[in-house]
Amino acid sequence: LMLTFGTSHVFEWKQNGKIVSNCHKISGSEFNFRFLSADEIEQHLQQSLNAFKAINPSAKILLTISPVRYMAFGFFENNLSKANLFVAIHNLLQKRNNCFYFPAFEIVMDELRDYRFFTEDMVHPNRLATQIVWQKLCNSLMQKDTLLLLNDISKLLAALHHKPRNADSQAHKKFIAATISKMETIQQHHPEIDFENEKQQLQLAIKSLL
Repeated sequence: LMLTFGTSHVFEWKQNGKIVSNCHKISGSEFNFRFLSADEIEQHLQQSLNAFKAINPSAKILLTISPVRYMAFGFFENNLSKANLFVAIHNLLQKRNNCFYFPAFEIVMDELRDYRFFTEDMVHPNRLATQIVWQKLCNSLMQKDTLLLLNDISKLLAALHHKPRNADSQAHKKFIAATISKMETIQQHHPEIDFENEKQQLQLAIKSLL
């Protein structure tokens, strides 16, 4: 189970004191804005993870904090909000042996820490930053065989989205046949992976070119 936390800002509905996700149909004056304290976050997480453990006792839980800054209320409030998350997760990790932390926040803000890794709004990590974080996540969690398989499937996905300059050419027919062959090779080693729909689409494409 992977959980990513973005902010400790919450809005409470004055009518019943419940925290809401989003409600544009009710006036903002009907809500109280506040931070969840680190203790409150930890308590809610403990309750949720206990419920999850009852369903899947052997599951490992990966916790991470989003590097996206929540700027609706300013830099200081964003940092305070993230700090509460850090403290809550730190305390939780000391008490649960099936929880782990992945430093997505630290990778973006401390290792990359350059605005060329952000989109134009200077808040959201761009595609390059996302790829770097994803690669580090894969390298830390996946075994070598899984990484190789992931690479093979990524190449297949790129092949499936390939748009030929000349769809009627012999070269394109060979490209389709080679892609189908790669799928079959992967399936021989990983029978749990199903490429049947993709193969059928490619086979139909070949027939249409005959």
